[in-house]
Amino acid sequence: YMPKYMYEAKMYPNYLSGTGYVMSTDVAETLFQTALHTPLLHLEDVYLTGICAKTAGIRAINNENFNLDKINFDSCMYQTLISIHYNTPLELRDLYFRIHRLNLKEICKIQKEAQARINTTSRYRRKTTRRKGLNICY
Repeated sequence: YMPKYMYEAKMYPNYLSGTGYVMSTDVAETLFQTALHTPLLHLEDVYLTGICAKTAGIRAINNENFNLDKINFDSCMYQTLISIHYNTPLELRDLYFRIHRLNLKEICKIQKEAQARINTTSRYRRKTTRRKGLNICY
């Protein structure tokens, strides 16, 4: 909830999810200095990466490894993410132990190679046509 007296605009500026940010120290310093002169807002992600960033002329860059949605529980996929949303404490604990298994990197490598083979095979099957008795793959 955002009371009108705190923020009068109809929409927030574009902002980043509050689960995590990666920025250089000069950007952090600029945001800090801007925040000193910007009325405070209780939604820190809207405030810092939206309002203050817009005021300071800082542009965000998207990185798909910051995930906003809950995704299927797959240790290999989660291993590459920087931040995640909507997981229970029990799921996070389980995920931590799965990711830190000694052989997880090898397991994920094998799964990735197997999936690539399946994708390649099914891609060629879908694009195979019959012309004058010949199979043509493209």
